[in-house]
Parts: sequence; C-alpha cells; structure tokens
Amino acid sequence: MLIAVVSAGLSEGSSTRMLVDALREETLLALSDSGVDGEQIQVETIELRPLAHAIMDATLLGDATGDLAQAFDVLARADGVIAATPTFNASYSGLFKAFFDVLPEETLWNKPVLLGATGGSVRHSLVSEHALRPLFVYLRAQVAPTAIYSATEDWGAVGEERAQGQGTTVAQGGKPNGTGRNRAEETLNSRLRRAGKQFALMLLGAGGKEGAQDNKSTGHNASPSEINGSAAQEKTGEEDCPDFVPFDQLTKGLIS
Repeated sequence: MLIAVVSAGLSEGSSTRMLVDALREETLLALSDSGVDGEQIQVETIELRPLAHAIMDATLLGDATGDLAQAFDVLARADGVIAATPTFNASYSGLFKAFFDVLPEETLWNKPVLLGATGGSVRHSLVSEHALRPLFVYLRAQVAPTAIYSATEDWGAVGEERAQGQGTTVAQGGKPNGTGRNRAEETLNSRLRRAGKQFALMLLGAGGKEGAQDNKSTGHNASPSEINGSAAQEKTGEEDCPDFVPFDQLTKGLIS
C-alpha cells in the first residue's frame, strides 16, 4: 500500500507540514489497529515548495520533467493521498492549485483523498469545505468525510515543553492541562483521530489500484459510506411508521 502525502507549506517546519505529518501518523495508527502490517505500507512525501519553478514551467509549457514528473508518478501509483495547503485570501494557495492544475487528468479518479488546511485564524475554518472539497470532487477523487483545518492556536498547546522535548506532539495525543490552548489541541487531536480512521477505512475498502481501475472503467464513484462498507440498509416506510400508506395507494383512482 502506497500513501502519497502532499504538503504546500512555504517554509521548513511549516504548520502545513506538521498537519500532514500528524494526519499520516493517525492514518498509520488506524491501519495498524485494523491489522495492517506496517512493513506493507509505504509513504512518499511531496513538498511543493522545491517544485515551484517546475510547476510554473509545466503551466507555461505543458510538460513536466525531473522531480515534478516523479511527483506525478508517485500520485499515479498511490492507493491514497493526504494533501494540505496553507490558507491565502480564504482559499488554497496558488502553489497548491497550480500543482493540481498541471497534474495529468484522471490521476486522482476514485482515489481516496484526505484533505487539510492551515491558517492563522479560526475564521477560515470552512476553507476545506468551500474551496478544497469542490476542487477534489471535480478531480473525481473520493474525499474523506472529515477534512482538517488547524489554526495557529491549535499548535501552541505545550509551548516550551514541546520545544525542549518534554511534551507530546499532537499526533501522540498530548494531554490538556486546563488552559484554553490545550483544550484547542485536545479538539484537534480528536479531529485528527477521526480523520485518520475514516481515511484508513477508505484505503482498506478501496481495493487498492485494481479497485480504482475497475471503478474508473465503469465510471462509478462510490460514496465514502459505500467504500467503508458502513452504509445502512435501506428501510421501508412500513418499518419507520406502522401507519405508512404507499403513495401509489394514496393516489389510486385519482389518475386515469
């Protein structure tokens, strides 16, 4: 199983890279809890910042070479993708969008994708829903139900203790000590765990590349509930309401 991780962070050790790393760890933990051998899982991380010039060249010339072509190959071979971007002007960054603009068509068709975004304020927390999710739906990816947005306050919980190596990271489940920032991190922890579990279920239920190829050939885009195998059986009206009368009986005799 190959998981591709795409980070559009613009600096070394960016919060965007921290977020994708945390999502990766939660996914690996969920896969392990599901009985998947860690040796069967390969993770490839793609940093977009070093690819910026190549992305612009591909935009202008229509041809990807070198490291950018290798990044495209990783995404094509991946069984699932984790992707995150910093927030600029209430949307994804230009670098993030440009990368997926030049990505070969059909690369993400029916491929499980877990989304994340970072920003300086919680006021941008819906960026994953009004910007990221529509983009990947258009690319015909299978987007995980939970997308993660993390603001600056989500990462400031353990302060100097973390810097000195005495605290735990978000992905390791740091415990709150009663401060507002630690409560924020606790909330982020729960969201990360939920997203990781959902994405792991999608990876396990997608049937790998063979399943993706089958879906691509049939044009069927399975919903997350179908992929997870958790869709509830359809109930009839009689089960929900003892006095239920089918519509065709209500209109009987009214239509000639």
